[in-house]
Amino acid sequence: MAKHCLSCGMPLDGKMENMKNLKNNDFCVFCADENGKLKSYRESVIGIASWLGSFDKTGNNINYIEKAVEYLKAMPAWAEHEAEDITGMDKTSLIKFDIPDSCQSCGVPFSPETKNTEMYCSFCSRENGELKKRNEITDAFEMWLREISPEKEGVDFRKRAEHYLNAMPAWG
Repeated sequence: MAKHCLSCGMPLDGKMENMKNLKNNDFCVFCADENGKLKSYRESVIGIASWLGSFDKTGNNINYIEKAVEYLKAMPAWAEHEAEDITGMDKTSLIKFDIPDSCQSCGVPFSPETKNTEMYCSFCSRENGELKKRNEITDAFEMWLREISPEKEGVDFRKRAEHYLNAMPAWG
């Protein structure tokens, strides 16, 4: 089974093994500090919001802070976390990321193996480039979240998959 960051979902093995936090194998270098401790909720919201804003090509006026709060509800490290006050956080809080283009539906970074169209990866779109139906993609994310989550008893993975997709530019 592939290893993923429990806070953001980043792959932590294969080509991405260098992103693993050396002090805590449950988190990536972006989500944990140099001692392996999970960063604060506010730091995580800013990080995810910045990431979402860095690859959005929809042209919509999206509140990435709100989208990040929604996204974190899907991740094992934050799913049961009580939402915190994010007053004062806005687009001026975001960090400029220089990342590869990513799928507008799921956030997967494009590579020659994954890119299908300018907007969508091969997992989220059909051969003709048409975006798959939301329920198909939700099904796939439900399975992925079930796979990466250490906690399985009593978890509503469908609801978590919905939170994840609600944060993505194509579905928000």
